[in-house]
Amino acid sequence: MKITRNEANSLYNFKRTLLEKGFSCELDKIKLASHCHEFYTDFLNISKPNVFIADGPSDAASILDHIQGRIFSKKHDNIIEFALHTEFCSIRKRIDFSVFNLAKSAKAALKEELGPELFQEVRNILFRDLNFQFSQSVHHVVERSITNLRSRKEKSSPEFAAHPSFADRDWLNFYRGCSEVFGIDSLVPESYSKFVQCGLFCGYFFEEFAVLVPVPSCMHKNENLVLHHDDEVAVSWIDGTDLAYWNGIEVPSKLICNPETITASEILNETNAEVRRCYQEKLGSEKFGNLLGLVSLDRKTDRFGNELVLYRTEKVDKLAGDFIYFAKVVCPSTGRKYFLCVPPGLSGVEEAVSWTFGKTPEDYRPSIET
Repeated sequence: MKITRNEANSLYNFKRTLLEKGFSCELDKIKLASHCHEFYTDFLNISKPNVFIADGPSDAASILDHIQGRIFSKKHDNIIEFALHTEFCSIRKRIDFSVFNLAKSAKAALKEELGPELFQEVRNILFRDLNFQFSQSVHHVVERSITNLRSRKEKSSPEFAAHPSFADRDWLNFYRGCSEVFGIDSLVPESYSKFVQCGLFCGYFFEEFAVLVPVPSCMHKNENLVLHHDDEVAVSWIDGTDLAYWNGIEVPSKLICNPETITASEILNETNAEVRRCYQEKLGSEKFGNLLGLVSLDRKTDRFGNELVLYRTEKVDKLAGDFIYFAKVVCPSTGRKYFLCVPPGLSGVEEAVSWTFGKTPEDYRPSIET
C-alpha cells in the first residue's frame, strides 16, 4: 500500500508545524516533577523518586555533588537531610534497556500496521528530518559543550543520561505524527512521552532521586535549524550557563558578544580549524586579515582595476606548523573584499588566485594585469 496525497500532505504539515515551533517549550516545574514521578511508577515500575529540578546544567552538577557529599553549597542546604539518608544507585542502564525495547516494539508495531512500503515512505517524510536536523543533534551538541565547559573550569561530573532527554523528541514525534495522520493508537506510553515533552532537557536518574535539567531559557537557531545567533549567546540557562554558536559550531562567547575585543593571538591559538573559520566569517575577511598582521608578498591589479594581494602571517601558525597564506581578492560586482586561505609556499598572487578557481596561472593570467 502506497501513501496517498492527502496523507503525505498531512505528514508534511505535521512536520512543518514542529519545525516552525523550533526549540520552544513552556516549562512548568510542578508538571515536570509530576511526569517524572509517573515515569518512575508507570514506565519503570519503581517507587516515586525525590525530584530536584535544577536551574541549569551547572546547578544540576552542584546538586549531585551536594547529595553525594563531594561539595557542599549553601544554595542546596535544603537537601542535606535527604543526602544523609540516601543511596546512589544509578538506573541509567535500566532506563536505556527499557527505552531500547520500547523503540524496537513501537517500530515493529507500526511497520506491521502500515506495511513495509508505506512505513518506509512515512519514515522518509518524517523521521529523517526530525532526527538529523532537530532535537537530537541539538541535544548532542549542547551536551558536548557542557562537558567541555566544565572541563575548562576543571570540574568533573558524570555524563547526563541518554534517556529520557530532549533528544527523544524526534522519534516520539515520529510516532505521534503517525498516530495523528493514520488514526493509529498511541505506540508509546504517555508516561514517557509526557515527561520528555513537558520541558525536560536532560538529567541524572537514580533509584531514590532524579536531578532534572529543564530546557534552556533561550535557544536560538538559524534557518537550517542549527544553533546560531549573530550577536548573543545561542543557548542559556538561568544558572548562568551560556553557550555561543555560529551556524552550529560552538565558539567562544567573546567572538559573538564582543567581537571588537578579539586579538590575533586568540585566532592563532585556536586549534580547531572549524572554529577558526567561524572567526573569519564573524569578524569579516578584512578585519580578520588586519588582526593577524599580514605581510604582503605580491601585488597585482585585475582587469577591473581591483588590487589582488598575496599575504602571509608574520608568525608560524601553531595549528598548521607553517605560515598562513591568504589571497585578498575583490568581488567585481559587489566590491567586497575577501581573504581566501591558500596553500603555503606560493610565490605569487596569480598562482594563489588561480588555485582558488582550480586553474593554472597560465589559464588565469589573461584576467590579470601587472
